[in-house]
Amino acid sequence: MKIYIFGTGNYYSSVKENIPCDDIIAFLDNSEEKQGTIIDGKKIIKPEKADFNSCDYVLLLIHRYSEVYEQLIKLGVPQNKIVLFSRFTDIYNAKMQFITNEGMISTEDWLSKHVNEKKVMLFCHELDRNGVSVVLMHLAGILTEMGYCVVVAGLLQGGLQKELKEKDIDSVTSLYYMYESEEFLGFARQLDFVVFGTIGVGDVVDKIYHTRIPIIWWMHESNDKDFRDFTLPIADNVHYYGGGTRVVECFKRFYPDRNMEKLLYFIPDIEVNSNRKKNKLKVAIIGLINRRKGQDIFIKALGLLPPNLKENVEIEFIGKLKEPVVDFEDIYRKYGIKHIEELSQEELQDYYENLDVLVSPSRDDPMPVVVTQAMQNSVTCIVSDEVGQSEYITDGEDGFVFESEDYQELAEKLETCFSDLENTRLLGIRSRKIYEKYFSSESMRERFSNIITQVKG
Repeated sequence: MKIYIFGTGNYYSSVKENIPCDDIIAFLDNSEEKQGTIIDGKKIIKPEKADFNSCDYVLLLIHRYSEVYEQLIKLGVPQNKIVLFSRFTDIYNAKMQFITNEGMISTEDWLSKHVNEKKVMLFCHELDRNGVSVVLMHLAGILTEMGYCVVVAGLLQGGLQKELKEKDIDSVTSLYYMYESEEFLGFARQLDFVVFGTIGVGDVVDKIYHTRIPIIWWMHESNDKDFRDFTLPIADNVHYYGGGTRVVECFKRFYPDRNMEKLLYFIPDIEVNSNRKKNKLKVAIIGLINRRKGQDIFIKALGLLPPNLKENVEIEFIGKLKEPVVDFEDIYRKYGIKHIEELSQEELQDYYENLDVLVSPSRDDPMPVVVTQAMQNSVTCIVSDEVGQSEYITDGEDGFVFESEDYQELAEKLETCFSDLENTRLLGIRSRKIYEKYFSSESMRERFSNIITQVKG
């Protein structure tokens, strides 16, 4: 078989072991920077330079493929030669592999192992360290306690799989190239219900709801763009839940005639310790460094503060650089900010014990897990009014809320915290009450038990 591959990123990396190198004629890419370079011994060329008569298929290993698909059609490529990533198994014999404490096992072996058990799949876009994946991991623990056999699944693999294995929770990934396969749909038919964690897996829901199994679609997005990208199915086995008021309101703007109930996630309780320095205030922003998370707003606010206020303050950014909206390296030097790229869940827990203030200046953040974790650890939170937890904070009593984009108001909140360490820590102690009331495991266990009863009729 001879193929062209369009795409050289994560999707290709996840499937390349299933593709014989001799099958690949070349890679295609519209980026002039990539054209002419070599990957895995094969050249990346401009699509217009390809000889499509000499290939059996053009394999699209990209997520947003519609424009590329139309481009190939205009170049004269027959539709039956264009294979989407989700139909990868049509041309290559890739199989689902379940990661368990006993090692990698097949779908057949996993189902045989749990033949007499109630089985549930929790599905996310990727099993990396992000809020939704962590939330599903916690839910897996509760469902296991309720007697279900749980597998956590993702379109893409990631760092959370190690933690899932440590918690004895099975996982399966790289499903982006096989969610249309009969193996996956056959597996879904064996389940009691499925929980989908984001609107971004809408393509998977579109395939799986035809199996008629109950679907709990637990959305965590509150951005209109996300809802424009997917048309949600109308089916009596699909039940919608939103991870906060802002999610529900956004959903209702697009689907006013459909029902969506609010369902807050939970964070397992832990023993809270404090190793905070007596005369030093530690401040952090935790999350991907990009425009949505608003680190640039925080930097503008920091520039308004008197220099003497920052003398006894340590500031750190925790997260991968996703979108360099400012010259962060220059900012780190200017303000003495330390950057830590990523922390595991265990490392993050230790980090909260030393943290005084968490700032979440996001432009859009329905209910970030790091804010709830900070509240759980009695850390004072300063959040924008576009952060979901803002509706539970009483400004100046158990945290601070500022209007999104208003860096001058944020500067005022920071100045209040920086100038009165004792009061700042008192607000953090009060913020734990928010966690206990809205985000505890007890409330989730009762709520989800009722949801299961509803969706299963």
